[in-house]
Amino acid sequence: MANEATGFPDHEGAERLRQLAYGYVPAALIGVIVELGIPDLLTDGMKPSSELAALTKANEDALYRILRTLAGLGIFAETGSRNFALTSTGRYLRSDVRGSLCGFIRWVTNPFVLRSYAELMHTAKTGEPAAEHVFGESLFSHLRGNPDLSRTFNEGMSGFSRLVSAALLETYDFSGIKVLADLAGGEGVVLAAILQRYPSLQGLLFEQEHVIAGARERLAGMGLTGRCHCSAVDFFDEVPAGADAYLMKSIIHDWDDHRAGLILGNCRRALAGVQFGKLLLVEPVIPSGNDPHLSKIIDMQMLAITGGRERTREEFEKLLSENGFRMTALLPTKSVVSLVEAVPE
Repeated sequence: MANEATGFPDHEGAERLRQLAYGYVPAALIGVIVELGIPDLLTDGMKPSSELAALTKANEDALYRILRTLAGLGIFAETGSRNFALTSTGRYLRSDVRGSLCGFIRWVTNPFVLRSYAELMHTAKTGEPAAEHVFGESLFSHLRGNPDLSRTFNEGMSGFSRLVSAALLETYDFSGIKVLADLAGGEGVVLAAILQRYPSLQGLLFEQEHVIAGARERLAGMGLTGRCHCSAVDFFDEVPAGADAYLMKSIIHDWDDHRAGLILGNCRRALAGVQFGKLLLVEPVIPSGNDPHLSKIIDMQMLAITGGRERTREEFEKLLSENGFRMTALLPTKSVVSLVEAVPE
């Protein structure tokens, strides 16, 4: 039966569908206010929308309506006439708080991502990433040619890595490893956290050339230059030897089984002859059943943006086995990722 006020079916299921169908609206609005830097402007408390608009060179009426909508979603609180403050939820959009999601959200709400989802039908019909269809090249090729977008991507991945690092260190004992290689380790957030916790450990950071400079700067600032060597590597061509454990965080999920297999095969060759050699994958693992799980949402990100995929435990075991490894442990963490440990067969 239709609700006379709205004209829409008056049923809990219908309301749920309406909320889901409009899901792109909150994402786009949050992306705008993070890009404008609004959360950081509210660090010291409430401000009127007119002042926020003047500080960010935004249209005051448009900004007010965006803030009002997000207040209804629990991101801001409107007090008085057009005055806004951050809620306890919105606080995580500030760049200066512990556990900040600012960088991560700037990436996942970036127009590059939103435009890709607008063409998801292409992916549904072909299985090919919508991002390649829209931009004419893969995500990683596009990043190399667009420094601003690359910076946003790297900041987003670094923010996610900071959230994951603490959970990873609580879950896994790295003390038996002498040299740990972080393959495609971004700006070194995860590796730096591990090196700080384990002072006797040496590190190798392998990345693309355009990312290495940021990694070296970060490691130098943390006093880790003497314990970590950075090198530019294409892991599809070769994974350098020299470590007794190879770590990859959120890397294998970027690729289909064939491309992931090429990386794993190169890791297997790098570990040839290494006593007690290990492979450590830090990835979401899709659980069985119908319950919602963030790994399933991230799987859609991989489908639309990179052409990769999230995997179940069984899919990880199969992929590893086909490329010379045997899974020895799957350890959930307090974050969305788990640690998959494997050894060469």
